[in-house]
Amino acid sequence: NPCGADLSQAQWQALTDLCERRGVIPFLDFAYQGLAEGLDADAYGVRLMAERLPEVVVVSSCSKNLGLYRERTGAVCIVSRDAEQSRATATNLANVARGIYSMPPDHGAAIAGRILNDEALSALWTEELDAMRARINGLRELIVAKLAERGAPRDFSFIADERGMFSFLGISKEQVIRLREEFHVYMVESSRVNLAGINQANVDYVADSIVAVL
Repeated sequence: NPCGADLSQAQWQALTDLCERRGVIPFLDFAYQGLAEGLDADAYGVRLMAERLPEVVVVSSCSKNLGLYRERTGAVCIVSRDAEQSRATATNLANVARGIYSMPPDHGAAIAGRILNDEALSALWTEELDAMRARINGLRELIVAKLAERGAPRDFSFIADERGMFSFLGISKEQVIRLREEFHVYMVESSRVNLAGINQANVDYVADSIVAVL
């Protein structure tokens, strides 16, 4: 997030070694669990750091993998050095929350809790998440193939190697503006695009449009 270029296990290990040597407290934004390689595989780096480092902060979200975007449902999990530090951290977090929103709405959390604590619902959710992941990975391969078929003057194969909902196309701001104004293909000006918005009905048009501005 946001580029889709996930770290390999070797890279996670090297990053953890670096944090350990330099006394860095990592802050991990875990927003898309299950949408890369699977719920368990995607947690590799989080688990590794939590096991090896004395202090880690992990923020996770239910917006994408549970479809609860508007509910703003998530969690912060903090590994502390000892029980005393853990209590101090919890107190500080409570004070921060009090100053921002005091008491969050419970609707999204109740939905997530119901699903995750029910064996049948959890299994169904995992199955649906697997289908979402397979669809997105398939779309990555499809758009790469469509661009290659049209003789795109650039190699976009990196899109198929990445994971998750987003990629950077690596095109200029001017090309992004042309896509928006001439072809009504939308992405942020950094060329970050939501690949989950592509489907069988529009993939040819999207590929044609991208090639037209290159």
